[in-house]
Amino acid sequence: MLHHLADLLGIGGLSVDNEIGAGELAVAFVVLIVTLAFSILTRRQTLRVERSQTYLSLEIYSGEVFRYEAEHHAVLAPYRTLAPPADAQAATDAAATGRAFNLYFLTLNLFEVCARFRRQHIIDANVFASWVAWFYDTLDDWFFRANWAELRTNYTDDVRDIFDLGVAQFDRYGDADDVEADALRRADFYRSVAAVMGCREIAAWPDKTRMRALAPPPMLGPIATWLISHGWRRPPSARRQAVSSPPR
Repeated sequence: MLHHLADLLGIGGLSVDNEIGAGELAVAFVVLIVTLAFSILTRRQTLRVERSQTYLSLEIYSGEVFRYEAEHHAVLAPYRTLAPPADAQAATDAAATGRAFNLYFLTLNLFEVCARFRRQHIIDANVFASWVAWFYDTLDDWFFRANWAELRTNYTDDVRDIFDLGVAQFDRYGDADDVEADALRRADFYRSVAAVMGCREIAAWPDKTRMRALAPPPMLGPIATWLISHGWRRPPSARRQAVSSPPR
């Protein structure tokens, strides 16, 4: 084994028995392990920083989209209802229609980046799952669904698949504005996105978000906190209960 280790350390031409002692070889082995460990920790730290910066960039850009929507709320309102407005002329103004299309371009571009980052494991599964509600909110717009066939050619496979399936689900369940219909559409959509992205966290998200915290998790010591902050251990969970259940 010492001869193999000597070869690994680049000193295979030496006689382990005569020219270096077992103690020296052990020291060299320890140095190697420490170097590898330091390299792994440094890489993990770099990845954490990159993920934080990426998430911050997504949040900043999403804030710009929300601001655009807020600034044009009154103009966009006829385009953002579940079913077309009763007044057919309410969504025919050319300038307003252009703003509606621009909102969808901004939103879909953001969704495309988000999906790509998830594929590359740059953002965590639970972060992506939290964005699926926004995907569904976009599908809620009758004008988006009516024009998806025109929009879809501009986007990647994941985005096309997600919204192709979403539009088909609205066609299947209808656009009735009631709790039961919405629950069916939403659950089906989350399952579809989970299958497209290969992520069980998405499928479980509606059930997870129906739970509320009743008691905080236990306080942890410094070692456990350090392990969690470096991704070596999962953080403890609060005690939760379904939102519909009365607190005990």
